[in-house]
Amino acid sequence: MTNDVLLLCATGGEGAAVIEAMVHRADERHATKTTHTGVLAGESCRLAVTGIAATNTAQALTREIERARPRLVLQFGIGGAYPRGGLCIGQVAVASEEHYGDVGVEAPAGWLGMADVGFPLVDTDPPVHNCLPMDGALAARAGRLAGAAVGPFVTVNRCSGVAALGDEVYGRTLGICESMEGAAAAHVCAQYGVPMVEMRAASNMVEDRDKSRWRIGDAIAAITRATLAVMSRLDELEEPR
Repeated sequence: MTNDVLLLCATGGEGAAVIEAMVHRADERHATKTTHTGVLAGESCRLAVTGIAATNTAQALTREIERARPRLVLQFGIGGAYPRGGLCIGQVAVASEEHYGDVGVEAPAGWLGMADVGFPLVDTDPPVHNCLPMDGALAARAGRLAGAAVGPFVTVNRCSGVAALGDEVYGRTLGICESMEGAAAAHVCAQYGVPMVEMRAASNMVEDRDKSRWRIGDAIAAITRATLAVMSRLDELEEPR
């Protein structure tokens, strides 16, 4: 295990300001992706820009863990807020758990998750199906340091650009935030036993798709502030007071 922190974001736009805040930075290109290594808020770290969606995230994270196991994974980015979940656009949230929202079977009688199908996604004891548990105490401390809400997150391959679909996913998961990457990172971290925190800022509501209502710039600014705040008080995150 190394003593560094591994940060993850899906796109260069989400990570740009955090990357610029790194000092003594070196950039490495690998398998179409870039990892930035340096110091952030006095902490040795790597920041991997993974690419969008689960496969890109899993590949990039696995590569970084196999290369040098970090002491903590901190994933940050933007996402959609489920209207009944209570988040507002621009608000930051921390994942208390991660759900694969669309891994399973759409059957005539209704949705069947992987527990219903009978196949775990992570073969631990107990086995993990659609819901990937996170460290609740770690999530709570991250929420306090970032001034963020804490609650379940949902990861999908098909984003909910229709209000009825978002309502259906929310009804199954009670998620507050939707993305395309979080569960993949939680999945890999569960397999390797690496602690993880995921933070996102809401850029839009999960509703009938209307890009005129999105606030991507505001969300990126909010998650940048939250990420730098947590990194600057990492001792409080990792060692409860």
